[in-house]
Amino acid sequence: MIRRILLLSVGLGWIFDVSGQVDKAENNYVVKSISIIIEGKTNVNKFSCKLKKYVANDTLKINGIWNGKSVEFDGLYLQVPVDGFNCGLPLMTSDFRNLLKSEQHPLLSMEISEIYLPPSPNLSALENMTANTLLTIGGTKQTEEIYDSYLNEMDNELILGGKHELNMRAYQIEPPSKFFGTIVVQEQLDIEFEVTLQLVE
Repeated sequence: MIRRILLLSVGLGWIFDVSGQVDKAENNYVVKSISIIIEGKTNVNKFSCKLKKYVANDTLKINGIWNGKSVEFDGLYLQVPVDGFNCGLPLMTSDFRNLLKSEQHPLLSMEISEIYLPPSPNLSALENMTANTLLTIGGTKQTEEIYDSYLNEMDNELILGGKHELNMRAYQIEPPSKFFGTIVVQEQLDIEFEVTLQLVE
């Protein structure tokens, strides 16, 4: 294998170097699309709420530092409207938005501060990484380690995604119940996201 493998050559230009060299880059990116799926369960069924291919058109100035084991980010901050989620049925969508307190806190935000490579990474396919993120849901912030993350480069685009399970109570959200408690929503939610960033030449 070539000793120096260029990752994201058109994009951030970070270099994976077995000598442990630190590399830095700063570029502007347009948020081309954001796709998020939040899934949960009740004691009788499942539900899935999607924010599919949301186009923000925000321009982010992203600083990236490769330190030999991870990529540190500054400026990779994303926001999406809670009312942009659709759960398939109007009543379910309304309940979901109320659950995430969309009237008081209309935005769900995610700040990705660092991505760690696995101990023995396959540098040709950057998967099974850990993303250190700060999530804000319903006005409450929590640090989350997203273990099933990936980072790809295609032409002049960066594609970043992952899957994670979180607990609603950590965000001061009480799992709702209906019909005198016969239908109860479980505390855990599964969140899957994919973000496409396009380099501004």
